[in-house]
Amino acid sequence: MKELQQKAEAGFANFNNGQFEPAVANFEEVLKGFGQLAKGNKDLEPVYFTLAAAYFNLNQFDKALKAFKDFQVDYPKTTRLIDSTMGIAQCQLLLKNYPEAEKLFAGLENIPGRPDLRDQALFLEATAYRDDKQIDKAITKLETLIKPDAKSPAGAHQDVRTALQASGAIMLTQFYVDNNPARAVELLLYLQTKITLVENVVALNQLAVKIGDDFYGKKLYKEAFACYRAVKLRNEIVRIQQQRIAALVNQIAVIRRRVLLEANPALMNTIVPIQGSIDAAKKLLEQINTLPDFGPKLYFRVATCYYELTQKWEALVVYDDLLLRFPTATKEDRESALFAEIAIMTEVATPEELDRYCGIYLKEFPDGKNKDSVGYFMASSQLQVKDPDYQKAADKLQWMLDNQKDSKFRSEMLFQLGYSRFNLGKFDMALGDFRKYQEQYGEAGANAEDVLYLAGVCQMFSGKIDEASRIIGGYIQKYGGGQYITDAKYRMLVINLSYAGAAIPKEQQGKYEQVIADSKTWEKEYPTGNQLGDVRATRADAYVSLEKMDDAIESYIGAWKAAKSDEL
Repeated sequence: MKELQQKAEAGFANFNNGQFEPAVANFEEVLKGFGQLAKGNKDLEPVYFTLAAAYFNLNQFDKALKAFKDFQVDYPKTTRLIDSTMGIAQCQLLLKNYPEAEKLFAGLENIPGRPDLRDQALFLEATAYRDDKQIDKAITKLETLIKPDAKSPAGAHQDVRTALQASGAIMLTQFYVDNNPARAVELLLYLQTKITLVENVVALNQLAVKIGDDFYGKKLYKEAFACYRAVKLRNEIVRIQQQRIAALVNQIAVIRRRVLLEANPALMNTIVPIQGSIDAAKKLLEQINTLPDFGPKLYFRVATCYYELTQKWEALVVYDDLLLRFPTATKEDRESALFAEIAIMTEVATPEELDRYCGIYLKEFPDGKNKDSVGYFMASSQLQVKDPDYQKAADKLQWMLDNQKDSKFRSEMLFQLGYSRFNLGKFDMALGDFRKYQEQYGEAGANAEDVLYLAGVCQMFSGKIDEASRIIGGYIQKYGGGQYITDAKYRMLVINLSYAGAAIPKEQQGKYEQVIADSKTWEKEYPTGNQLGDVRATRADAYVSLEKMDDAIESYIGAWKAAKSDEL
């Protein structure tokens, strides 16, 4: 008998230390030793109950369920009746016998003298309803779990005070995402104020990101922003997890002191779940340290929300902070962040600032996936301002064309090079660029129309009137509704005026009259055209050549009134 007592004591020691298999072995030997006398033996009541609990902790739920049920039959008046019922309910849940589990948990919600069971019963009942696909009932139980008591502030939606309530609130937030998103955000932000109670901060982070992404997909950027701002960075999670582990270790130390002071070894039973929480927390901490830092991707989300909310400078600050705060971020993340900054800068920054950042990008990521776009931004930045520096633009465009032979923006940069030289009055060079464009890209080029027309104007300004007439006349035939049509027809008036002056005397009058008639047709066709003043001035020149001074004076006054430039 003494040997059996020693085995029982060893079994209890094994159980209290989390050594469940040796505990089961010792308890089973004790019961085997008692044989038929074991059933209903009052002295063996703790052995039977702890054996069932050991089976449960070993995930042998079939054996645990039978052991708890037999325990209740053999010891109907036991003080452990409620605890064994909780054990049975948990076994039913884990064995997916949901109706039985739901019924048992409901009966454990309000046991007189056992308020400690309320939270556990409500949480597990909600879990059973969730797994049983009865989400509405699960929501009702979880709302009851975190419902404020009479001492809470008036109007409060929730009052989370325990780790179990925090877990319930997380589950409830997940349910709210689809049918009550505003409440999901409210509860998510509330949980951030109770972060020390959250057992799995990573799961809460993932939930915040999921809700934020859902809002972003619906273009609810303010709500998405609030969710992203609630996400904790890795260093914060590590610190919180370390604090949680330290607090749990302290709880065990307190219990051990009570055991000695109160001479109450039964308190050791409460250490097992706490030690389980410590082990789980340490395992999670190890996982956190091995996972890639989520910070860069979080910053991307925050920055894009700022951008969508038209707070572009704030978005720039976030991208800049990402590059400074996460120097060990992946090359892909750093390249994407810098390119995103540059893309925004094309809208808000000075050409000098854009140029500087493009230079940084091309130096750090010479083969980056966005190098073509950055090169294009850098080369054409000077053309995006009110008063472009065409010489600086031409120099950069030429450099980029020389150094990015395979750029997908090559055709656009070649056109802009010609355009810059055109505005610099370097018409022969501009014409060379335009001809090169036509040779390489033909009519399929995006700027084919621009190139054709500006090539004609280059010829005109270079004094090659016949070639200019041919090209500009061809443009009018091909692009009757083109973007340069009003200017093209005006240029033809100027060319025809020149032809009239060079004609033999007997043909001059007719040609000048034709210029006057064509100018009136232009004005009738384009009464608000930008070249109206120039057209009237050309008509006045024709009148002067015909010595019709009154008509010329009237046309010059009209030209002055419609003039769009100081020169005219």
